[in-house]
Amino acid sequence: MARFLFSLALLGQLGCPNTGKPIDSDPPEADTDTDADTDTDTDADTDGCPVFALSESSLVWSDQSLGVASSQDLIISNDCDGETELQVLAAFGESSSSAFSSELELEPIAPGGSLELAVTFTAPDLEVHTGLLELVTNDPGTNTANVVLSGSASGDQDGDGYLAESAGGTDCDDGDPSVNPGASESWYDGVDSDCDGASDYDQDGDSYDSDAHGGSDCDDTDASVNPEAEDAWYDGEDSDCDGSSDYDQDADGYDHEDYGGADCDDSDAAVNPGASETWY
Repeated sequence: MARFLFSLALLGQLGCPNTGKPIDSDPPEADTDTDADTDTDTDADTDGCPVFALSESSLVWSDQSLGVASSQDLIISNDCDGETELQVLAAFGESSSSAFSSELELEPIAPGGSLELAVTFTAPDLEVHTGLLELVTNDPGTNTANVVLSGSASGDQDGDGYLAESAGGTDCDDGDPSVNPGASESWYDGVDSDCDGASDYDQDGDSYDSDAHGGSDCDDTDASVNPEAEDAWYDGEDSDCDGSSDYDQDADGYDHEDYGGADCDDSDAAVNPGASETWY
């Protein structure tokens, strides 16, 4: 009953005849006009317009990304050659999901013309959402029309078997099947392939990026080598990445004599071949 009253009200706005009025029991008066040449009747019957035409009776969205708007166009046409414009009023049915939206203020359509009505679906979750777009026109032949709406989202857009983070999953890039928690990391390409959230420039996981990629880790394959590590002298490894010789513990510029240098006391910076001798 509510839908009938809604349609009746819209038809009234469009200037359509009120088909709900009581039937007149008195017979119509006979037409005494016998001069067909002077008949100036301009009804829609003689005009041949408007003629409502609709491109689709249903719109379906499937496997959409969560929270991403996607639009489809309905083509509404006034499919005739007369003079009367097609007027259309549009509204979503009462039970339609709020996931559907559209700009429903439509301009009159001239004979032979058409317009595009964009309907948008934005999936708020992984449920199936339905709706009905109700159209009322001033076409005597098609006063009403409905477009059935259905939309759903997929939590795994790239089909890699991992749900997107937005769907409660662990896939940090659901548009790329090579990126997921089960993927192997390709270091130094700027992509967090395994979705662990760690820097792609810190292969050894010591929290220091490689010095070849803007960091300060001089050996990004060994977690024990980084700027905060304690240097173990004379092992040939610059463990603290300070760039100095591993054979010059006293940092006097001379390597220890036991490791090819000339410093006879590598624990005292004042003792080296370049120092001044203090006699006695």
